[in-house]
Amino acid sequence: MNYLALVVATAVAFVLGHIWYGPLFGKIWVQEKFGGKMEKPSQQKMIVLLGTTVILTFVIVAGLSRLTPLATPLMALGGALVIYFFFVLPVLIIQAMYGGNSVKVALIDLGYWLVLFGEAGVVLALMKG
Repeated sequence: MNYLALVVATAVAFVLGHIWYGPLFGKIWVQEKFGGKMEKPSQQKMIVLLGTTVILTFVIVAGLSRLTPLATPLMALGGALVIYFFFVLPVLIIQAMYGGNSVKVALIDLGYWLVLFGEAGVVLALMKG
């Protein structure tokens, strides 16, 4: 297992999340999810949220590295997208329906995970060792 590739793919995913839920879709997401007013979490809660996010993203990337064919970036992208469409997408849609999320929130979240899985697959393939 190439741990450097796992760390890089995790870091890229974390930056993606910052951009996705920040400048790209942050205002729309907060408006739709919280009516435009989102309480700022305490520093302690933020540390737990971000730390847990990094750890779980690393777990996702590590699992992806074991499940996707890493022969070429295109093959890895294809494998990652198959995992997304057959496992992740259905779970997220069910969660969004029962969670009462708006269509906009659901689409923003679904898009994020789609890009994350694709990005991680490609990064892992490019850095295979």
